[in-house]
Amino acid sequence: MGSPSSAQVAEIVPGLLVGNMTSIPKIDMFLEGRATGESIVTILTVLSNQNLVRLATDFTDKLRSRNIFRRVNHIVISLRDSTDADLLGVLPETKNEIDTALDVSGSSKPRRFCLVHCAKGESRSVSIVVAYLMVSFPDRFNSSFDKALNHVKKIYPRAQPNIGFALALRRYERELKEEGIQ
Repeated sequence: MGSPSSAQVAEIVPGLLVGNMTSIPKIDMFLEGRATGESIVTILTVLSNQNLVRLATDFTDKLRSRNIFRRVNHIVISLRDSTDADLLGVLPETKNEIDTALDVSGSSKPRRFCLVHCAKGESRSVSIVVAYLMVSFPDRFNSSFDKALNHVKKIYPRAQPNIGFALALRRYERELKEEGIQ
């Protein structure tokens, strides 16, 4: 899909994708060779603008109608891309939705993918994915914001959480370490 710096979607850990709004209609091209007609894809839309939510829904409906995957799920999480938005408030729900989408309980058939996207694919979606890495892979990332963000940036250079989200994720890191999740 182009050079890494222009990529609109990237696989951060197996099955977990991050991208922008235009990733939805192109996800089948990105997953070519890995996804099959038996694959289940979940689109996790992280937006607050209802017009953009409708557009994401339209893209998802068109993807469904092409019958490429066994099932396409669509979940909308309302979150503004603003320094004062409550990122920490949506993290429990987004972790649960990603866990469900990827079926972390252990079933490996059919293959599952979860695309977390926002409008530009730079701040909201990246922040959700970084938080997920921090809490779900504590051995690999030591619940560290910097380690998780650096991992994402290596694969997806356009990652750029807004300053409010970055501060919230640092606070989340402290909470995780206080709880002993590391």
